[in-house]
Amino acid sequence: MEVVLENPADVPVYVQIFPLALYPNPSVFVGKLGDRFPLGKLSNIDTKSLEFQVNRNLFSVKKGSSGFVDGSTRPLVYNVVLQPGEVTSFSLRFTPSSNNSVSSLLIVRNNLTVLDVIVVHGQGTTGSLQVAGTPPGPGTSLLFQVTEASLKDCTQKIKSKEPKSTLRRTFRVENTGLLPLYIRSAEINGQPCQGYGFKVLNCQQFALKPNASEDLVILFTPDFTSSRVIRELKLVTEGGSEFVFVLNASLPFHMLASCTETLPRPSWELELYVIISLVMRYAM
Repeated sequence: MEVVLENPADVPVYVQIFPLALYPNPSVFVGKLGDRFPLGKLSNIDTKSLEFQVNRNLFSVKKGSSGFVDGSTRPLVYNVVLQPGEVTSFSLRFTPSSNNSVSSLLIVRNNLTVLDVIVVHGQGTTGSLQVAGTPPGPGTSLLFQVTEASLKDCTQKIKSKEPKSTLRRTFRVENTGLLPLYIRSAEINGQPCQGYGFKVLNCQQFALKPNASEDLVILFTPDFTSSRVIRELKLVTEGGSEFVFVLNASLPFHMLASCTETLPRPSWELELYVIISLVMRYAM
């Protein structure tokens, strides 16, 4: 956020702004503020917090004994000279280290009022995402159950076509947190968009405001080498946060062999057979 500073005086004002934690003996300082500043209900002031950060000091301002004296350039300290009637602003950033609320002070030293404070309050939070009503983690799975009825082509006496075994499922992705989320990518065990029989159809980026939702369509096509396939679906945000969900597909075990026989042979199999036959012929 931007904080506006204005010089109402007819003389230049030299201002230095920094977090309370950088002030000598901040606890003692806060105790003495009660007589001068009405802090109201914000009595739980964090004297050690550096989660509220002003712009990095880019230059050093020095003044004689009649004005404000500033030291050397330091991180987390903002120095500015305001000419008479001048208005300027500085950026204030809140970088929480936990999900708790934090209240603290910014110290404003100057050669006009000598000392002022800005009360700052922030609420830390993290992104929260659910898919099909389930939170990320190993506790629950997004299920794909390939039924025996969907594999009926495997049991036909004349197996003239590939079984229609691709299963399509639509899951609702919901932002259950307080922050907007920008989903940058979807990965299946580290592979973008698809892998190991799973494929995310709408794999493009999308944004979710708090309490908003989006449909995620995932296909599963088995290769009939196993009756259970478990992989990870990872949704990655622009900020680098990762939400990992478990994909769990199951197939009827007793139909694996018959369905494998119906799969088309790879195009390179005949060429490989010819090459191996020629090599074996000349080797004898």
